[in-house]
Amino acid sequence: MASESLISIFFRLLNFSIIIGVAVYLVKKMLPSFHEKIAAKHKAHQDLTQKNRQLVTQQRDLEQKIDSQEQVGKNLHDQIVLWSSVFDQHLETQTEERKKRFAQSQERSQVQAERLTRAHVQSVVFSRALRGAQAPLISHFAQQQAGRQFMASVLQKMSKEI
Repeated sequence: MASESLISIFFRLLNFSIIIGVAVYLVKKMLPSFHEKIAAKHKAHQDLTQKNRQLVTQQRDLEQKIDSQEQVGKNLHDQIVLWSSVFDQHLETQTEERKKRFAQSQERSQVQAERLTRAHVQSVVFSRALRGAQAPLISHFAQQQAGRQFMASVLQKMSKEI
């Protein structure tokens, strides 16, 4: 029995050492792949962290650009509003100037029409007055030589004015 127990202890130790050996072999065999997987996961984590930092930086840059573009857009809108009001004022000024020029043109046309009417009336009245005054003046101043000269000069002046 003692030999059996020694043999049994020996085989137990042998089994135990084989199991430990297989376990050590498996751990050594698998450990580099675990290290590689851990290293790969760590590398992937670092890459993702770096990518995240880059994306956060890009996002900040884009937000700054958006803010800048919004400010430019607001400035452009303000300029458009200003230009629109200036343009409206300009149109209003031009309309007022056109109305003023039209009124002046109407006034000039009316003044010209009055002058033409006055000139026409004067020519008609003077010619009738000359004809009407010529006969009585001739009969009144016919006897005297000075009267004839006066009458000739008056008639000549009146003819020039017509």
